[in-house]
Amino acid sequence: MLYALALITLVAGAAIIFKIRRNKVQVTGAPSGEGIETAAETLHEDAVDFANLPDMMDLEDRIMVLLKENGGSLYQSDIVKKLDLPKSTVSSALNGLHTKNTIQKIKKGRENLIRLAHH
Repeated sequence: MLYALALITLVAGAAIIFKIRRNKVQVTGAPSGEGIETAAETLHEDAVDFANLPDMMDLEDRIMVLLKENGGSLYQSDIVKKLDLPKSTVSSALNGLHTKNTIQKIKKGRENLIRLAHH
């Protein structure tokens, strides 16, 4: 019984630490905000491992980089696969970008084609 309680406590603690580290956001730059670029604006590599981008990169920025690296549009299911995140997490981030008019959502049958708004 004691071992089971210790194991549950250990697993719960590890899950909490993992979640905190995964959601950590770090912003560096001038205190006034001038000169700060988003990670999507500064990352210009040809081959990007989108599932393992730095913890400090915001999910919306990761999606923007992914779209830019793929010609400005991708199906939502492809974004989910490349980011290796739950569908609901990606959907929430895409809703945020859509609300900001950063992306367009185009219904294609049962799928959503996600396109950068300026394309």
